[in-house]
Amino acid sequence: MAVKPIEPDEVAANQINVLPDFVIAALNELLTIKYDGHSAYFLQKELIDLIVKKMGPLPGSEVTARHNVYESNWLNFIPLYEAFGWKVDYDRPGFSETYDANYTFRRKKK
Repeated sequence: MAVKPIEPDEVAANQINVLPDFVIAALNELLTIKYDGHSAYFLQKELIDLIVKKMGPLPGSEVTARHNVYESNWLNFIPLYEAFGWKVDYDRPGFSETYDANYTFRRKKK
């Protein structure tokens, strides 16, 4: 077998080659702005807005660009950032809840 299935520990290492630079740049910018020495909290829509801004002009509308963020799985970055020393909590509303999805980044304990 020339190609083997990916192991769970390899996922984060491969994500660095799959996620576009502008996605990582958007995350790094939000972390730099929001980190208070203990944690960084931001809304998913803040991240998507910044990703779309950093993508640059694309054919179509902003709605199309935002849809592309979801369709391209660019929000599946948690294993990558956890491999780089962050504990990432993602919280989204459940059935009958009405708050914005959000992320909290904390430094992993050593």
